[in-house]
Amino acid sequence: ICMAIPSPCQFCSAICCKDYFITVTSFDVLRVAEKLNKKPEEFAVLEPARIFNQDNETVLECYRADTGADNGTRYEYILTFKSHPCIFLDKNNRCTIFDVAPRGCRSYPLNLEGKMLPHPRCPMVPRLAFRISSLGRSATSNSEYVCELAAYKKLVKEWNSRHGTKEDCFDFLLNQAKKH
Repeated sequence: ICMAIPSPCQFCSAICCKDYFITVTSFDVLRVAEKLNKKPEEFAVLEPARIFNQDNETVLECYRADTGADNGTRYEYILTFKSHPCIFLDKNNRCTIFDVAPRGCRSYPLNLEGKMLPHPRCPMVPRLAFRISSLGRSATSNSEYVCELAAYKKLVKEWNSRHGTKEDCFDFLLNQAKKH
């Protein structure tokens, strides 16, 4: 008899999905849009980066259309789901898109090397369950996420070299991700 091991998230009230901005890549957005047959603008947005202590290589630099890069006025953004709580969290605190959820969500509270983050928002029982379930996992278990994140960082770098506007950024990221 085969028994399914419950997800550690089943023992949580979705604290991370309620408290954090759900940062995503353009690849995550495309997966969700395709699965739900929705326009990305319905659930994804560029949020000001000042509210994050994020990986600087995912920060999108945008300029106002009337000023351009010449005056040095730069605004920084992060691509996120509409959050607080996450737009895809149901009334029972469960993710409604888990099979296509952002890779960062699916790997949380583990880092890219498969190790527990220093201060996860998980309560005691799920945190313990994640520690147990992560034993024996290799660093390669997150290899798809690592590759996708690297590709996204290249897109961000390319965008930042263009000195474009916020209005053009979203479309650029999605169009470039489609080409990969």
